[in-house]
Amino acid sequence: MAYLSQQLATARSLLVINEPLRLADHHEPVRYLALREAGPNLFDLTDRGNVFDIELLSGRLVEATRWLATQQEAREARIGYFGASTGAAAALWAATEAELDIAAVVSRGGRPDLAAARLSAVSAPTLSTAES
Repeated sequence: MAYLSQQLATARSLLVINEPLRLADHHEPVRYLALREAGPNLFDLTDRGNVFDIELLSGRLVEATRWLATQQEAREARIGYFGASTGAAAALWAATEAELDIAAVVSRGGRPDLAAARLSAVSAPTLSTAES
C-alpha cells in the first residue's frame, strides 16, 4: 500500500483499468499500464458467473472509483477508465455516473453493445480500438 500511496501522491491523473486479469496477463500494453505507469489501479471485477452482467460490473467499478476518490492522495487527480472485453462495456456504463466526473474512457476491443442502454449518456471523451 505504501507504493500505491507514493504513486497517488504524485499523480495528476489516475487510470482505472477494468479488464479480466486473464486478458491483462497476456496483453503487453495493459501489463505496461498496470505495472509501470504512475498511478494505475487494476480491478478485476468479474468472475465466471457474472462476466456479462454489465450493470453489476459497472456498479462494482463505480464503487471502486468512489473509494479511490476518498483517498486523500487521489483527491486532486482526474480519473479515466480503460476496459477490455466486457470490462469496456462496464467502463462505458460506469462513466455515465455524473458525480464521478470521469475524464476519459478507452475501450480496447470491447463490447460497447453491452452498454447500449447507457451509451448516449456517456459524456467523457471516448476512444474505441479494435484488434485484428
